[in-house]
Order: sequence, then C-alpha cells, then structure tokens
Amino acid sequence: MGVLFHLLFHLYIDDLGIINFFWTAAKLVESRPALPAKLQQAVHDLLPQMVIRSNRFEPRGIANLVWSVAKLAEHQQPTTAFSQTVLALLPVMIRHRNQFDAQGLANLIWALAKLVSNGLQPGLRLNTLAFLIHRAGEQRLALNALEDNNIIWNIARLVDNGVVLTMGHSAAVTVSLSQVSKHLYQSTPLGLVNLLWAIAKLAENRPTPKLDLKATVAMLVSRATIQQDHIDCQALASLFWAMAKLTEYSRFSRNDVAIALIPQAIIHKALFNSQGLANLLWSVANKLVACGLPLSEEINELTRQFITEVSGQKDRFNAQDISSVMWALAKLVDKGAPLMPELSSVVITLLPLTDAQKEQLDFKHTERFQNFPGLLWAVAKLASLGLEVSPTVKDVTARLLPEIDRNKQQQFPLTMSLSPNKLIIQM
Repeated sequence: MGVLFHLLFHLYIDDLGIINFFWTAAKLVESRPALPAKLQQAVHDLLPQMVIRSNRFEPRGIANLVWSVAKLAEHQQPTTAFSQTVLALLPVMIRHRNQFDAQGLANLIWALAKLVSNGLQPGLRLNTLAFLIHRAGEQRLALNALEDNNIIWNIARLVDNGVVLTMGHSAAVTVSLSQVSKHLYQSTPLGLVNLLWAIAKLAENRPTPKLDLKATVAMLVSRATIQQDHIDCQALASLFWAMAKLTEYSRFSRNDVAIALIPQAIIHKALFNSQGLANLLWSVANKLVACGLPLSEEINELTRQFITEVSGQKDRFNAQDISSVMWALAKLVDKGAPLMPELSSVVITLLPLTDAQKEQLDFKHTERFQNFPGLLWAVAKLASLGLEVSPTVKDVTARLLPEIDRNKQQQFPLTMSLSPNKLIIQM
C-alpha cells in the first residue's frame, strides 16, 4: 500500500499541490533541525516535477517555489537538483517580469541571494537579476520598509558572493536607496544596521561610483546611534565595519558616532564572537587611519579589553580573522596606541595558529589585511615599533617566510627578512 500511495502521489499531485507541498516543507524545516527522511525523499523526488511543469506556474507560484527551494537548501545538504530547479525557473521569471507584486519581488531577490550564499550556483543570469532590480524600482511605492530594506540588503549579499552588478543596474539600485528616508522611522535597529552594511558593501564593490550616499548614510547612522541600546553585539560590529568601509570608499566621516558607540562595545565585549571582535578592531583601526579619528583613552581601553577577549577565544579564530586583528593592532600602535603587555601576549598566542591554517591565507585576497603579505607586514610593523620578538614569534615567522619565496610571481607591497634580534621591515 505504501508503494502504491507513493506512486499515486507523484502521478496525480497538481501544480498547486506542488507549490503547497514545497511551501509546507520549507515552513516545517524552519522549526526543526531536519525533515523526516520520507519527506526529504519526497522533496528530492518532486524537484524534477517542478522543472517539467515550470512553464505552467503563475508568477505568485514561481515566487513561492523559489523561496521554498532556497529555504530547503539552507537547512538541508544542497544538491545539484536544487540548482537545476532554480535554473529552469529563471526564464519563467523573465517572461512574467511585469506580473510580480512587491512581496513576490522581495521574496525572489531574497531567495536568489540565499541560494548563492549557500554555495549553489544556479547559473544566475544577470538579465534575470536586472529585471528583478528594475521591477523593484517600479514597485517602490508599494514596498513597505521591511521589503525595501530586504531588497537592498539581498542585492548587497549577491554582490558579496560574486555577482557583478553592471552600470546598467545603477539606476534601479539608486531608486531603491531613495526610499530609505521614507521608511527611516519604520525600520528596526537591526534593519538600520543591515541597510548600512548593504550600502557599504555596494560602495565597496562600486556598482554606482557616481552615487552620492552621504545624505542617506548620515540619516541612517544618526538614527542607529539614537537606538544603540537596542543593537546587539553582532549588529554593533557590523555598524562599526560599515562606517569604516564607507569612510574608505565614500569619504563619509562621523567620528562623533564612532566615539559614542565605543562605550557600548566595551560593556558588551564578552558577547562578541571571534569575527565580531576582529571586525570591530579592524574598523576602529581603519577609522583612525582613514579619517583621523583622534586616539583617546576610550580607544586604548577598547583595544585592551578586546585583546583580552581575543586571547580568550583564540581557538575560534580562523587565519583571515587573525590577520585582520594583527593588521589592526599594527595600525593602532603605529598611530600612537601604547605597546601594552596584553598586545605582546596576543601576538604570541595567535601567530602560531596561522602556521597551521596558512593555506587559508592566499596571496590574492582582495582585502590586503587578510592575505599572507598583510599578516607578515603586521608582524614586521609591530616589531619595528618595539614589540619584543619572542622565540615563538621568531620561530613561527621563520616558518611562514618561505611562503613568500614560493610565490615570488605575486606583487607584494613590501619585503621582509628576519634578523637574530628582530624583524626588519622595508617599505
């Protein structure tokens, strides 16, 4: 009977039934660690049916299906079947481009961003993304604050995962950003931070190099500062990172906001995860370097407190985060921060960990402070500023330096050598 039911289920489930099945499965997976085995099997068995029937689905059904597939891929082991399913639905999205409502557009852009960030490459065609962004611009008056914010944030996530936005997308992105001020007081504190992160990510990747973001950013930062007591640690680290990136790429400078947020970061230091600690230290250092944030006792205290937290969470740091921390410390000391004992201790603690993870530090990483030369530059800079080169630092550095010789074809901003007493840096 079980086999017969299984066969009839696949033969006679109609189009609406498929949509409802996947939507229900996606909702179930949100509230439990994994779907039951039989339900997982049904999902994989019905994915080909979704491909076969792709031309029969209406716009609302397509939006629901792509959203459901993204949810299931997020909570299950992604397979090529998920990618093939989304690839089959992309032409249908284009054909129905003028029939998607505001919520459908928001769901589609979220789903595509989620699929790409989870490692699925559904052959995302730029013309598909272009029509979604353009249609979102046309529907801007129908979007509520959450939908508008999510569209901007998910476009930034797509960019962060390698989707290149051309100049042709700039107008649509600009239109979406123009709605930010309208929804400013409807946005949650986390929504404000996510928007700033998204704008910083878009500025970093420069899809709209002529776009003046200063007025929008200023409104968001001011509003986020007012609500800082309602911003959690992860969001606070993201806010510092966004301000640092906007300083770097858009020449936006709000030193008063950075100073106002520092006490909040110190109070909640124990709640930051390893990436949050690395991002916040990098952000403070970058603000100092890029726009002259004055070195103060508050910054020195934040550095001291965060260094202690970094040492306590050393086993959770990956090589790129360690490189970020070392780069930040070198920049802070170079700008006048004291060479405190805690700093020497954290270098001795972290540097050996990079030796075991050195394959993670490539030579082409776009962030100069997260690649191999950036790490060695930071160690050498700290040594030149007075850091005592302990036997541990000397030994680990001696093992790392040959990587430079093995990659001589790469262009390095500096050369380094190891002497018996200290590292010598040559700019």
